[in-house]
Amino acid sequence: MKHPKGRVLILDDDILVAMNNKDTLEGLGYKCRLAHKVQDAYHFLNHFEYCLLLCDHDLPDGKGLNLIKKLSAKNSELPVIYLSAAPPSVLKEAKNYTQIKKILSKPLSAKKLICAVEELNLPDIYKRQRLIGSEERQMLLEVHKNDEPGNK
Repeated sequence: MKHPKGRVLILDDDILVAMNNKDTLEGLGYKCRLAHKVQDAYHFLNHFEYCLLLCDHDLPDGKGLNLIKKLSAKNSELPVIYLSAAPPSVLKEAKNYTQIKKILSKPLSAKKLICAVEELNLPDIYKRQRLIGSEERQMLLEVHKNDEPGNK
């Protein structure tokens, strides 16, 4: 693979499922990072750019929807494929989030995952604005303030 299409964050607490999904997506040309907890995924999303989030529902430190809610509150447009074996009430709630482009039931075949990703039609080297923290935001404001005329 010469140039990856983009970076995908895979959030799943089952390492075998995560590795299978990683292998499938890397076969399509994406570069993947794995996270096994909501907290870890949120950290990665704050520090790196991704073109897609593949998100499980049940995780050791919460629910995948908790992460989606945080992203929604920050006006993130990062597309999400939501994976779940959860009851219909959870899936009904998941449909309320515009970031969630597909909801797939577990167990998930490689073929279904490939079809779902291809249907999203993500452009190569898909760039998304990453979330920044308050410290980084303050630093950027200070740098910009120092660049203004009369502040040199």
